[in-house]
Formats: sequence, C-alpha cells, structure tokens
Amino acid sequence: MESSSYPNVNTLLIRLKANRRLLEKLSWRIIDVWNSRSLFLRFLDGDKTHVSRRNVRLCTLRDVLVHFDEWTIDWERDLTAEEIELVSTTNWVDSVRAFHLGPVPIVTSDLRYRVTTRCDDD
Repeated sequence: MESSSYPNVNTLLIRLKANRRLLEKLSWRIIDVWNSRSLFLRFLDGDKTHVSRRNVRLCTLRDVLVHFDEWTIDWERDLTAEEIELVSTTNWVDSVRAFHLGPVPIVTSDLRYRVTTRCDDD
C-alpha cells in the first residue's frame, strides 16, 4: 500500500482540538501565503491540468473566499500537506470568509428556486 504525503485527517483534527496554537499557526501561515500571492488561477472546466488561455482566468483572494466551493482554483500552491488538509476537510474557509467579508448574504431568488424545486420533486 502506497504511503500518502497527506496527514491522516482524524489525527490532524485531534491535534488541532488539543492544540489551539497549532491551529493558529497553520491558519496564519495559510493567510500569509495567500496574502503574498496577488492572483490565483481559476480553471473554468474544473480541470487543473488543462492550462490554456480559454480555460484559465485570474482571480483575487476575495474571489477565492467567495467562490471557494463553486470554482476550481489553485489555492493549494505553496501550502504544506497539513495546511491543505486543514483547508479542505474543515469549515476553515467559511470561518475566514465570515471574518474577512462578513456573513454571506442569501440570495432570496436562489432560495425560492431551491425550495420550489425540492417541493416539486416530491
């Protein structure tokens, strides 16, 4: 069985709960790395290996935070395996987004569509 370069998720979460300093250290390191990058790459087709003018767009850190769950972005670049694991397996980005940008507004037209769609499916 091949060994992964990523830490075990459960082990990382246990370490973070036991050691708030580790969480702070990882969080500030991620924020520092992201702040040092002026731009990120967004891959329109969702494939990070498909690098072409038609498929790649530049986006800002604000774009990354707002569209983290919807877009495919090269946010992992320059992060350690532990930092990538923290961002991808917890609600870390939601917390950072809320802290920096405030609560994300709910678009009522989207909510109405989702509720209507769910009711019609039954």
